[in-house]
Amino acid sequence: MSTGRGKDRGTVGSPADPAMVDGATVRGTPIAAARQRLQGHAEASRPRGAPFPRLFLLVVLLVVVAIAALLVGAARIAPGRLFASLFHPASADPTDHILLELRLPRVVLGALAGAALALSGTLLQAFFQNPMAGPYVVGVSSGAGLTAVAAMTLGFTFRRGPFDLVALAAFGGGIGSVVLVYALARRIRFLQSEGLLLIGIAVGAVFSALTSVFLVFSRDGIQAALMWMLGTFSAAEWSKVWVLLGALVVGGAGSLWLGRDLNLLLWGDDVAQSLGCPVRAVRRWILILSSLLAAASVAACGVVGFVGLMVPHLARGFLRTADHRYVLPGSALLGAILTVVADTLARTVAAPLELPVGAVTSALGAPFLVWLVVRRHRRVEG
Repeated sequence: MSTGRGKDRGTVGSPADPAMVDGATVRGTPIAAARQRLQGHAEASRPRGAPFPRLFLLVVLLVVVAIAALLVGAARIAPGRLFASLFHPASADPTDHILLELRLPRVVLGALAGAALALSGTLLQAFFQNPMAGPYVVGVSSGAGLTAVAAMTLGFTFRRGPFDLVALAAFGGGIGSVVLVYALARRIRFLQSEGLLLIGIAVGAVFSALTSVFLVFSRDGIQAALMWMLGTFSAAEWSKVWVLLGALVVGGAGSLWLGRDLNLLLWGDDVAQSLGCPVRAVRRWILILSSLLAAASVAACGVVGFVGLMVPHLARGFLRTADHRYVLPGSALLGAILTVVADTLARTVAAPLELPVGAVTSALGAPFLVWLVVRRHRRVEG
């Protein structure tokens, strides 16, 4: 992946090169004020304490949560039986079948989906410089929802092995929606972040309206469509796990590669450009990677809301840094933990009925969103 990195670029927390910015202004601000702004962002990005022990703690917590999710369910399983099934499975044992073919792929798929949504949200919050941004603001969920519901309603539900026509339609709809938003923004020359955000909201509203029309005329597949639109891991299988894992590896590696450039974007486009960051190329890659991660997650398990909005804030607070080189892996781990916990609650709280996992994450995310708005309002007034 090439973003046109220059040899003379700065690093996070380093002052701008005097020869580079001597006599210049940043958005009409004298260079002295610009340097003061740089120092403020550098202090915010610098970790307060060692982040690696905290990242290791998240890894341990994810393992503990995953083991608990494997043990809990309609059929209670002892921890000793769990490890025996994992390392010495018996093909004819029903307990092994429950663990290895039902619960394990579900837990793994939930963790991967949560990590993908959290990474996508972190990227888009850096792109829009807006704490309210999430992985669905550029129309991924609405586009995927429209094509998936259309496929279900029209009877295009063919599946064979890893090939799933509904999932393929959802992935194509999610990516196509982002392409449409970008093309419209480019057509009207409104490629700034606020332009993409507004056009994404408008396109999403149109797609959501069309989805509602399909649901009105649907008779047989409306329950499956509604469950998919609220997010569910009930159809988890290993083929979906491998596909989502591939998307997460590509998207995660690309996100980490952009880590330093994401830190520079915190200082504003002009300052980032003066420090050697290829702003336009980086923004293009952010859109590509975030769309890939969100669309792959939606295609695998439907629309799981609020994960991409909440988790980046939780990661920054827990790691005590805004440095994306640590926030990105921390967000992925926290997203995996949150989604596995939410799915475990969804299938156990109202057992034998199963709640959509998106309903659980929304119940957690709505109060968080209110708290985030209140905190931001107090900071502006204070």
